[in-house]
Amino acid sequence: MLNAQPIEGTQSKTTFDDVVEAVGYGGWPGIADLNQAQSQEFCRAYLEETARTRLLEDVKFDPVRMHRLFLSLARNNATNAKITTL
Repeated sequence: MLNAQPIEGTQSKTTFDDVVEAVGYGGWPGIADLNQAQSQEFCRAYLEETARTRLLEDVKFDPVRMHRLFLSLARNNATNAKITTL
């Protein structure tokens, strides 16, 4: 490149649909071999289990509110939402 030589590239076999589907995996390498429905079920189950897990004994805990918070975080991803909005 610095010598003004042409750079040869290869055409990727990855399609736009492949990229969109990969985004749904959520970055979990262990589920990369699953189909889309299975990977979405894994991610959904992970979030549900996380919402049900009490992390601190001395804090009031409500799994329904945690689930709603996760939905709000997803809805407000990449925004400047205030904590009161969430």
